[in-house]
Amino acid sequence: MLMESVVLGLIVGWLRGGRLSRLAELPWRWPALFVLALLLQRLPFRLTARYWPSLAPYLPGVYMATYLVLLVAVAVNYRLPAFWWFGAGAVLNFLVIAVNGGHMPVSPAAVQRAGLPPLPVSVPPGAMAAPPVSPHIAMGAQTRLNFLGDLFFIPPPYPNPRIFSFGDFLMAIGIFWLIQAGMVVRREHGARPSTVAAPGR
Repeated sequence: MLMESVVLGLIVGWLRGGRLSRLAELPWRWPALFVLALLLQRLPFRLTARYWPSLAPYLPGVYMATYLVLLVAVAVNYRLPAFWWFGAGAVLNFLVIAVNGGHMPVSPAAVQRAGLPPLPVSVPPGAMAAPPVSPHIAMGAQTRLNFLGDLFFIPPPYPNPRIFSFGDFLMAIGIFWLIQAGMVVRREHGARPSTVAAPGR
């Protein structure tokens, strides 16, 4: 969902006469924190599943920590309205992930309709089961705040079907807004051209 917002933002910014080079002039701070958080949301899971399965119990904590990093990055950029949307989405996602033990609940119906592989099945708290090496678990009676989970989807024929939460949607709005603010230079309304007054007699 976030990648789609980047692509759409760039296209709309270009159609509005914006320039890609202007993005470098955005007055946002610590952009590396955003990159770090997004990398940590996926890379540890993939590496653990392939090389270090014994580290799986620590991944939920890592996943929640990535949202804390995002919120720090949002806080230092609070003067830019685009980050208000991004921050609101990050807070909602962090909340539902935190109350579900570090995993995002995903609607099995949305997964099926999006044509994606089945997700790990959630288990009751305290049950003896190996933790899934995934940031997601299947939504069910045992998961909490399901209305903030991944309920929405973009199905085929879209070439890259997606499932996403309301928080993801708000974060995508923030990214789209940020790109527009960077690419398109706003003109001051009501500005008057300078004139030279005629000397009085």
